[in-house]
Amino acid sequence: SDIHLDRWALAFTFGLSLATGVAFGLLPAWRASHADVQETLKEAGRSTTEGARRGRLRSVLVIGEMALSLVLLVGAGLLIRTFANYLRDDPGFASDHLLTAEIWLRGTRYDSTGQGAGFYDRLTRRLDALPGVRSAGVVEAGLPFQRGGNAGWVRLDGVSLQAMIKYRTVTPDYLAVLGVPLVRGRMLRHADDAGAEPVALVNRTFARRFVADSDAVGHMVILYNGAPRLIVGVVGDVKSSVGAPAPPHVYLPSAQTPAGLTRLFSGWFPTHVVLRTAVDPAALENAV
Repeated sequence: SDIHLDRWALAFTFGLSLATGVAFGLLPAWRASHADVQETLKEAGRSTTEGARRGRLRSVLVIGEMALSLVLLVGAGLLIRTFANYLRDDPGFASDHLLTAEIWLRGTRYDSTGQGAGFYDRLTRRLDALPGVRSAGVVEAGLPFQRGGNAGWVRLDGVSLQAMIKYRTVTPDYLAVLGVPLVRGRMLRHADDAGAEPVALVNRTFARRFVADSDAVGHMVILYNGAPRLIVGVVGDVKSSVGAPAPPHVYLPSAQTPAGLTRLFSGWFPTHVVLRTAVDPAALENAV
């Protein structure tokens, strides 16, 4: 997100600070200008006890102001430190030179796995051909840091995981576009289509949590009572929220995803095109 200082908030705060200083300075100044010095000295001589009380009250006020200032400074310091930690937090992908576009495939024109996969293939090929575009991919059920698909019924080697697993349907180049590293096995390929063996990718957190040797390649995973899928690769973790560890993820090739499952998630979440650019991403918005 673009974080900057809002000029209206700055102007309002400056004006409020100026007005507060003037308002709280006028009353003491007015009282001082109308004070009778001789009468004040007489009162001080007659009642030293009352002067001591006023002194203690002033001391209490000064101590209170210092305490509140200390709390304010500590809070501001912690806020700055937290923000700095967020800036240093690795999201699991390279966020520079990325451009995303939201699309919705509704109706009956792309009402099958083959039709949807064919559209994604033609779309990414045309986007790849644009000057300034390095590579393009498509993801269904949400971008990183967005609410997206969750699979509550997942079985690994026939055993229910009893856990909520993040789910994404992607084209073969999507993870490479984001810059997500391959840990073990292989990435998805264009040959992983409807006629090939069903496959899937999992992230490092999935492998560590559900496979003892942390190498999930070769195991079988089932989502939503679908066909068993061979896990062919383990990829790096992509975080779903800043400052929190990445949850378990499963990535399915869009060319092998049942149309019913695609329609289910596309009714809730948009599909996104993601591009890695060699130029300023904003310069390619019109062309995309």
